[in-house]
Amino acid sequence: MKHSLYIAAIMLLVLILSQGYWLYNIYNAEKYKTQEALEELFEEAIKQEMSKRMVSNKPKDPNSPKRIIRRASDMTPEERAKLKGDTITIPQIKNRNLKDNYADLLTQRIQDGLRNANKPLKPNVLDSLFNKTLTDHNLQAISYIEISDSTRQTVNTVGKKFNLSFYKFQTERLPIGTQGLQYVQAFVKLPLSDIVQRMLLAFTVSCLIILTSASCLYYLLRTIRKAHAQLRDREIAVHSAIHDLKSPLNTAYASIDFIASQEKEPMKANILNIGKTQIRQLIEIIESMLSLLKTADGKESTRRSPIEIKSFIEQTYQAIVRLYPNKIPLFKLEKSENFPDMIQADTVRMERCLRNLLENALKYSDDDVRITVTLTMINNHYRIAIKDTGWGIPKKAQKKLGQQFFRVKQADKPAQPGYGLGLSSVMLMAKEMGGSLTFQSEKNVGSTFFINLPAENS
Repeated sequence: MKHSLYIAAIMLLVLILSQGYWLYNIYNAEKYKTQEALEELFEEAIKQEMSKRMVSNKPKDPNSPKRIIRRASDMTPEERAKLKGDTITIPQIKNRNLKDNYADLLTQRIQDGLRNANKPLKPNVLDSLFNKTLTDHNLQAISYIEISDSTRQTVNTVGKKFNLSFYKFQTERLPIGTQGLQYVQAFVKLPLSDIVQRMLLAFTVSCLIILTSASCLYYLLRTIRKAHAQLRDREIAVHSAIHDLKSPLNTAYASIDFIASQEKEPMKANILNIGKTQIRQLIEIIESMLSLLKTADGKESTRRSPIEIKSFIEQTYQAIVRLYPNKIPLFKLEKSENFPDMIQADTVRMERCLRNLLENALKYSDDDVRITVTLTMINNHYRIAIKDTGWGIPKKAQKKLGQQFFRVKQADKPAQPGYGLGLSSVMLMAKEMGGSLTFQSEKNVGSTFFINLPAENS
C-alpha cells in the first residue's frame, strides 16, 4: 500500500510540474505576442509623429524638384555620377540598427530631412501618440520614452521611469535618421489584470486537469486500499483453513500407517499404502499452498543443506511412480562430468520442485512415457532438466502457465485431477532458492522443464 501512495504522489507531482511547465510556455508565448504588438504600435506612433512634423503652413513651391526613387542598378553610370547627397552602405545599415528595406530607409531619410530642416523628433508628441495608440488597442499600460545617443547615453526622457521586472517590456532601440546619431525606445508596464485576463482560460483548464486527476488518484487509492484489506482478510482466512487441514490429515496418515504395518494380507496392505501415498500427496499440496502464502508475506526463508543429487532425484521419482501403477515409464538420469555429486540447496523446496515436475511428466502423458533428467552446468548455474515425451502444452496455454489455479485443458486428452497450484509453487520455490524455472514444450511431442540454480549460492 505504501508503494501505491508513493507512486500516486509522484504521479501528482509530475502532473503539477507538467501543468506548470505548460503555463510557463503559454506565458512566454503571450509575452512574445505582446512584445511584437508593442513594437508595431511604437513604430506606428513614430510614423504618426513624423507625419505631424512634415505638415507645413507654407504654400508648396511648384518649381521645387520632385523626389524620385529608383534602384541604383536601374541607373546608368552617368546618372549615378550626377547623384548628390549622402551614401549609405549595407554594413552601415546593420551597425546603425536600420532595417534594410526601401520603405524603412525612405522613412529614415525623411527623418534626416526633418532634422536638417530644424524639425527634430518631439518626445512629448510621440509619448502622447503612443499612449493613445495603446488605449485604442485596449492596453491600459504605463509607459515612458527614452532618447539616447550612439553611445547609449540618455539624452531625453518623457514619462515616469520604472524598473523592468515581471511583465514589463522595452521595445527595440530604433534609429532617428540614417546617421545613427540618436535612438528612441519605449518602456511599457502592463497591469497584472491584463496577465490574468490573457491566461485565465489556460489557468482554469490547468486547475481542472489537476483537480480531476487528483480526484481520480484519490478514488483509485481508496479502491486499492479497500481491495487490499479485503484480500488480506481473505488470505488470513484461507491461511487458517489450510493450516487447520494439516492436523487431521497427519492423524489419518499416522493411523493408516499403523494399520498398514499390522496388515498381513498383501492386497489390503497395498491398498493402505496407496491411501497413505494419496494422503501424503494432499499434505504436499497443502504445504505448497502454505508456501505460496508465506512467500507473499516474505516470512519463509531457505534452509540449505548438502544434497547427494542423483540419489535424491531417484528417491523422489520412486515415491512418485508408485502412484501410477498402470504406467510403464522409461526413466533415465544423466549427469555431466562438471556437475558435482553434492550440492547445497533447500531440501524441502528441492523435493517439492522435483516431485511436482516428475508427477506432471507422469500425469500428462501416455503409459509408455519416457522421462529423462539431465544435470548440467551452464554459466556457473546448476541446471536440472526434466524432459518427457508426454502430451505437451499448446502454445496458447504456455503464456498462462505458472499462474495460480490455471490448468491446461485439451479436448483430445483425458482429464486429470489437480488444482493448478503445482507449477506456480515450483516457480516461487525456485525463485526463493535464488534461481528460476523455464520450459520448452510442443503439443504431442513433449515438454522440458529447467530448474536453474546459481552455483555460488547453492
